[in-house]
Amino acid sequence: MIWRSLAVAFGLVAAVFVVLELGPAIEPRHDLPEEFAELTESTWNRFEAAFPAQSGCLTDVELELVPEVAVGAAEYLVAEQLIRIEVPTSPRRYVETLTHELAHHIDAVCDGEFTIGSVFRVAQGLGPETSWECVDAWGKRPMEHFAETVVEYVTAERHSHSDIIEVSPAALDIVRNWATETA
Repeated sequence: MIWRSLAVAFGLVAAVFVVLELGPAIEPRHDLPEEFAELTESTWNRFEAAFPAQSGCLTDVELELVPEVAVGAAEYLVAEQLIRIEVPTSPRRYVETLTHELAHHIDAVCDGEFTIGSVFRVAQGLGPETSWECVDAWGKRPMEHFAETVVEYVTAERHSHSDIIEVSPAALDIVRNWATETA
């Protein structure tokens, strides 16, 4: 009888762990000011919900708000799975920037370049063999086109960089399909 009770108890504990199993998260390296904490959470939730087909490969990512980033207003460090965003910034710019950097994260951890890279490049009017990241001009890098397309897909609008990178409807469809359709 005691073994049956222990087995039932163990089963209940295991069931609780399964129910409480949390998905990937965005983890700030330090306490965020309240307005950024709320924006971070809502942006992450919207981003994660927009990529149901990639839920199996999406991983935790760290976030750090910094006074200065060496190049641009933000960066994604692949090896550390770390997003660094320069503050101060406006709420709208923060959401777009965070979404852009999350796009680099999902590209890295879910093999976006290798899964849709060639067809995406063509849809954006870039050469199918254009290096994903090693083009001198920021606005000509396919990885930046991908990130800006993700911003438009997730937020339904884009203000920053829209004068540098135009997102084609075909590229938007490719990202949407990759985000939502399982193989």
